[in-house]
Amino acid sequence: ADGKVGETFWYRTFGLSCGEEMRFLFVDSQYPMFDRASAEVRMFAIVQLLREQGHECDYFASNISIAETHLGAAEVARYREALHGLGVRTLERTGFEEVLAARRYDAVFFKYFYPAETGVGRVRIWQPWARIVVDSVDLVYARLGAKAELSKLAADYRVAEDTRRRELATYAAADVVLTVTEDEAKVLAHELPGLPIHVIPNIHDIPFQARSETPFPSLLFIGAFTHEPNVDGVLWFVREAWPSVHQAFPAARLRVVGGWPPAEIQALAKDGIEVLGFVPDTLPYLMESWVSVAPLRFGAGMKGKVGEAMAAGVPVLTTSFGAEGFGLTPGEHLLVADDPKAFADAVITLFNDRALRLALGEAGRTFIQRNYSFEAVGARLGLLVDTVEALPNRPDTLGRRLYRIGRRVSLAFHRHLGWRIHKQQ
Repeated sequence: ADGKVGETFWYRTFGLSCGEEMRFLFVDSQYPMFDRASAEVRMFAIVQLLREQGHECDYFASNISIAETHLGAAEVARYREALHGLGVRTLERTGFEEVLAARRYDAVFFKYFYPAETGVGRVRIWQPWARIVVDSVDLVYARLGAKAELSKLAADYRVAEDTRRRELATYAAADVVLTVTEDEAKVLAHELPGLPIHVIPNIHDIPFQARSETPFPSLLFIGAFTHEPNVDGVLWFVREAWPSVHQAFPAARLRVVGGWPPAEIQALAKDGIEVLGFVPDTLPYLMESWVSVAPLRFGAGMKGKVGEAMAAGVPVLTTSFGAEGFGLTPGEHLLVADDPKAFADAVITLFNDRALRLALGEAGRTFIQRNYSFEAVGARLGLLVDTVEALPNRPDTLGRRLYRIGRRVSLAFHRHLGWRIHKQQ
C-alpha cells in the first residue's frame, strides 16, 4: 500500500515525465465510507474502476482525525484497508503541499468543490502539468436553492447565492468537472460554456438473490442523517403521511436506517416506527421490505437510496426530487408523489397490490442494471480518462519553479530541524 514514494528532485520540481501510466491523486476529507452514504459508494467505485483499468491511485484524506473522532480508529482503519485492498496508496496526517511536493501526478481529483476552492491554486503552482478534475457530487448551490424555495427564508437565499458564486468560480478554474446527472451537466454547460463536463452517475452492484417479504407490511428508508434533506424528508413523511398509512395498516412498520440520526429522528421510534441507525449491511433490510420510500422535499444530484433499492428489486416510492436525474418513467420504474396525501395513498396502493410491487421492482432493477451498473459506468469512466489524457499541458513558469524550490527547502527545514528548535524553546 505504500507504493513508490520517491522521484528525483528535478522530476518533482520541473515535472519531467517518466512515461508511466496515469497516476491520480484523490483529495477528500476522509476515506470513502462505502457503506454509509451513496456519495461514498460512488467514490469508492470510481477508484475501483480506475484501478481495474490499470491506473495508479493515491488517496489523500485531509481530515482523518475528524473521522476517527466520530467513528473510531478501528472503523477508519477498515475503510483505509479497503483502499489498500485495491492497491491504492493512502496519505494522511500531512499537509496538501507536502503531498504535492512528494510525488508527481498526472491528474488531481477533488471530491466536492470545497477542497478544490483553495486546492486548485496549489496544484497549479506545485504541479502545473497535472489535470484538475472536480467532482461536484451534486450541485451544492442547486440543493441549497431548492431548500430556500421551500423555506422562503432570506438567509437561505443568501447562502445559496454565495455558494453559487464560489462553486461556479471553482469549477471554472478546473480542467474537467464531473456531475452525477445529465440534468446538472446541462445546467453547468449553460453557466460555464466551453468547460469540459462529464457525467459519472451513481454506480450500483446488482444483487440477484431472491427477495422474501416480511409477513407484515413494511417500509424502508435508508439515508445518512448528516445530509439535511434526509432529516427533513423523514420528519415530513412521519408527521404528514405515516398516520394515514398506520391507520389503514396498523401492523405496518417503517424502518429508518442511516448513521447519525439526531434526537428528533430518534424520537420518532413509536407507532410502528423503528429507528435503527447505522447498519453495516443494508441488503438484508432491502430484501425483505415491501417498499422503499425516499420522501425528499429538496436536494440535487442522483439519490443513491433510490438506485440502491431499485438495484435490489425493491419497489420505490419517492418525490420528484428523489426521482430526478435517473431518466426514470413514473408508473413504470417507480411511483412518484409530492404531497402528503398522495404519498400516503401511494403507500397504501402498494401495500394492497403485490403484483404492482413485483412489476415495479423488476422494472427498476432492469433499468439500473442497464444504466448504472459497474459495466455501464466503467465505459463512461474510460471516456473521462481519454479526455483528461488529451488535455494540453499548461505552461510552467520560472516564478512557479523558484517558488517550489524555496518551499521545498522550507518544508525540509521544518521537517528535519524545525522540531529541534521548537523543542529547545
